[in-house]
Amino acid sequence: MRKLGFTLAEVLITLGIIGVIATLTLPTLMSNTAEREYSTALKKAISALTESVQMQVALENISFDEMVDASDDTDTEMNSLYAFLCNRMQTEKYAASKAEACDDNLGADASGDEPACLGYGSMMGQGNVAMFFRDGSAIIYKAADVISTNKCTDAMGEEVNCFKVVYDVNGFKKPNMLANCAGQNGRAKDPSGYVTAQGDATECDSKNFVARDQYPVVLRGVGAYPNSPAARYMFNRK
Repeated sequence: MRKLGFTLAEVLITLGIIGVIATLTLPTLMSNTAEREYSTALKKAISALTESVQMQVALENISFDEMVDASDDTDTEMNSLYAFLCNRMQTEKYAASKAEACDDNLGADASGDEPACLGYGSMMGQGNVAMFFRDGSAIIYKAADVISTNKCTDAMGEEVNCFKVVYDVNGFKKPNMLANCAGQNGRAKDPSGYVTAQGDATECDSKNFVARDQYPVVLRGVGAYPNSPAARYMFNRK
């Protein structure tokens, strides 16, 4: 009489094949998922920044071009980047030092008496600050930045004043590194010097793009725009 079913050997072989396939495909699937999450967050941030500055223009007649004061928490005038973020964006925390760039919910460090920092404070670099938003993201920029000290090229190829910032799509969460097109890892030491620091001077494609959680963004006029090949690649990702 013929018996129906599978032998133990057949079941083990099948499970082994499934395991091999999962090992080969899961990293790619997870990477694609992370890329889509980063892309969605970057597009959302650029859209929110653009809508907010357009509202600012309508209510205060002040665009990014008119924000001339030092952009730190000592200046609450409407024409500073700090005041713009506080008044027009859903901000939660301003961090100007390593001590302040700690998440109070992370618990104590190895000594048991300080909140863990995940290296975020030292990552910001000399003179840099971070503004954290309610959705968990953050924007990094120079505390004493004055828009007239930065120059960018607009869509017409003309030189204009601008703010150069780094947008971190998930804030404190790692890896806290800049996306790039050169297969490199790095931290956002200086929002205005990311090209030199990261070697990110080439155009991106699917072969050389390295997805990370930080993206350079430029603020000028009445809009926010991706400001590196990696940021443009991610922003245009479908």
